[in-house]
Parts: sequence; structure tokens; C-alpha cells
Amino acid sequence: MINAVAVVVPARNEAALLPRCLDAVRRSLALLPAGTARTVIVVADRCTDATPAIARRHGARVVTTTRFGTIGAVRTSAAAWRSTSSTPSRLRAWCCSTPTRTPR
Repeated sequence: MINAVAVVVPARNEAALLPRCLDAVRRSLALLPAGTARTVIVVADRCTDATPAIARRHGARVVTTTRFGTIGAVRTSAAAWRSTSSTPSRLRAWCCSTPTRTPR
């Protein structure tokens, strides 16, 4: 059984779209069984807008960086960060990534 779910949202200057994205992620996470740990990580890569602040207001953990430039590097970094965070290793965790720009 999965005990923890982490959703990684790579973002660069996504202030306009991020609130809707994070609301959708929150609604999806609410469907998980009780007791499942939930983490949302927004990787704000080279943002010059309010993306990090918006992510924090929505309760996401924010990783701010200026070094990636590609979505693959952002995902890899966020997954590595998640694996070293506070979730005990005995728990089974699942990590997924979603782009900010998703089809309607």
C-alpha cells in the first residue's frame, strides 16, 4: 500500500496558471485514503514573477532555483529532494510530476 504521495509541479513564470493547477492537485489528493501523507512541491525555476509566493499561499513546498532550464532536470531534482525529506524510509511513497499547463 502507498503511504505517501508527492506531486512535483515544475514552474517557470506560471503565476497566471498556477492557482488553478494547485487547486486541481489539491482536489485530487483529497481523494486519497485517510492516513496517506500528501506533499506538493513546486519547483520555481528561474521565476521572475509571483510563482513562488503563489505556491506558498496554496500550501506547497517551494524549491526555488536558477540552475535547471529543462523540465527533466527540474523533475529529477524535485524527486531527489523528496526522497531525502522527512518521510521515513520504511514508508512506500509515490512521486508524480505534472506540468502547470494542462489541457482543460
